[in-house]
Amino acid sequence: MSRIDGERLFLRKLTVADVSDAYVGWMNDPETNRFLETRWTAHDRAAVEAFVADKAGSATEHLYGIFLKEPERHIGNLKIGPVDARHDRAAVSYLIGARDVAGRGLATEAVRLGVRLAFERHGVGKLTAGAYADNVASIRVLEKAGFVREGVLRAHAAFESGRTDVIEFGLLPTDPIPPG
Repeated sequence: MSRIDGERLFLRKLTVADVSDAYVGWMNDPETNRFLETRWTAHDRAAVEAFVADKAGSATEHLYGIFLKEPERHIGNLKIGPVDARHDRAAVSYLIGARDVAGRGLATEAVRLGVRLAFERHGVGKLTAGAYADNVASIRVLEKAGFVREGVLRAHAAFESGRTDVIEFGLLPTDPIPPG
């Protein structure tokens, strides 16, 4: 199965057909991509389509679209991977690109669904994630999804006019997931 349903949204494998002007716009929006490594590059439709095609053909990276159920609409992405088979772990990253739905708990719902996919369908033994210390919203999403702070990489990333710490998170299948 390539789809998993939540209360207000669902995740499904992203395809090149899902690449829209809105999606390309998210990748070029300085507010949306402020904390993303993709912020360093301008993106056109061909580049975004190539990225999605690459992930669709990958055995170690799984790219899912985050879709609202009502009305059905692509609002962001969640990636599981790369999956490191040797160490039985994978990274999770996510983006809510549609600014009009930000702040409604959808990222937390999407990450919780992504956790289920990673543990139940992709069989990983540990998930990892990182967030810039300045990205308070993403830190909150990870904590609400049950991720545990495991460390701080001091002054690890170039950010705006200086450097910022990166907070490292981890989640095991046996860790409790907070309710809600």
